[in-house]
Amino acid sequence: MTPDIIIAIKLLLVIAIGLGINLVAGRAIHSAAGRELLSAQAAVILNGIVKWTLIILVIVTCLQILGISVTVIWASISAVLMLIAVGFVAVWSILSNASCALFLVMFAPFRIGDDIEIMEPSVREPGKTGLRGRVCDISFLYTTLAESNGDSETLVRIPNNQFFQKAIRCHRGTDTRSLRQALFEGRREETGDAGNIGEK
Repeated sequence: MTPDIIIAIKLLLVIAIGLGINLVAGRAIHSAAGRELLSAQAAVILNGIVKWTLIILVIVTCLQILGISVTVIWASISAVLMLIAVGFVAVWSILSNASCALFLVMFAPFRIGDDIEIMEPSVREPGKTGLRGRVCDISFLYTTLAESNGDSETLVRIPNNQFFQKAIRCHRGTDTRSLRQALFEGRREETGDAGNIGEK
């Protein structure tokens, strides 16, 4: 027999052994679930673990039979996964604030025009009040508060994820509008105005 035929036979044999083990393991798990030794959910999870473990082992064995270095492939996959992880960490803050902006729109803990206070309890100063101001705008990254300082106002921009990490005291305003209007409809109006100016 030629070397190619021997390699093909080895590959078929490895695949057949993998399918046989998967079949036996599946029947054993199904039998254990029928005898109530395993719950239905545990049986499904265990069956999936066995299946994917066998698939990985069969693929690795077949690659070794074909003469492909598994170490090189694993090193390449590890490098790609590391780059993905670094990129995810780099944009995590942006993604977190954007998703929190959508949650603020969905749950609406406050409205534009409300006076809110971000409560920051302090052990040393239990009576200390937190940051307080009137909500005047919201974007996908931060919410803007107008903090009153006597005769003037200071704009404070707070990352949206902070509203899900601290307690908020809300005082309803008299002239308010929803966060949905500020985040979506307000942006559309600004885009439309910009387009009209460009047309002029």
